[in-house]
Amino acid sequence: MTRYTWVVLTNAEAGKEEEFERWYNEVHVPDLLRIPGVVGVTRGRLAGTQTSPGPNGIAVVGTEQAGLKYSYLATYTIETDDLPSVLQMVADRAGTDEMSMSDALSADITTMCFEDLMSVQTPA
Repeated sequence: MTRYTWVVLTNAEAGKEEEFERWYNEVHVPDLLRIPGVVGVTRGRLAGTQTSPGPNGIAVVGTEQAGLKYSYLATYTIETDDLPSVLQMVADRAGTDEMSMSDALSADITTMCFEDLMSVQTPA
């Protein structure tokens, strides 16, 4: 079985951040976790401090200076021998009773799947 990380970058529609958070946490994540092969999720909000390539190496900058487009990140862990089938199931369910969508979610979304090569954690 191969493990993948599916990266999803999104934004909330202006003025609908609370609705977006509630829908994502209480509706969308549980809907996705019901899909066979989707075994975990991590969500995050863009931090105010970032790094950006500069003429003298890497510079520590604010979010606006970094020019980043998305405010929210979700990473889904997928374990499967058939990634296209898992992603097709997501596509087929999106917007149905099995995976309702919210108008608080901006239509501008970027997604990418990566085959996991390594995972390391610092010792406790």
